Amino acid sequence: MSSQAEISAHLPYYHPAYKQWITEDGEFDILIGASSADIRCTLPVTLQSTLELPSILNRDSTMREWVEDPRGIERFSSFISATECPDERQLWAAMR
Repeated sequence: MSSQAEISAHLPYYHPAYKQWITEDGEFDILIGASSADIRCTLPVTLQSTLELPSILNRDSTMREWVEDPRGIERFSSFISATECPDERQLWAAMR
C-alpha cells in the first residue's frame, strides 16, 4: 500500500535580529509517524529560501558573523586579500 501527498509548507522561525519570521536554506528531515515516539518514515528535503534578508552586520559584529553572512564574507574576503597576511589560508581556518 502506498500513498502520495503534495506538501506545500513553510518552516519559518522568528529571528529577533531581523524582527520577522524567516526560513533558511538547508537540508532537513520531515518525520512521519503516529506520534513523536513512533516515527515510521523520514523524508529528506532541501529548502531554498526566496526571502532576501537585509544585512544586519555593524561595527559590533564579530568576525564569525561577518564570515557567516553572504554579504559580509564578500566584503571581508576583499579586505583580507588586500592585507599582507603571510598565510591567508591559516587566517581563514582560524576564523571558521
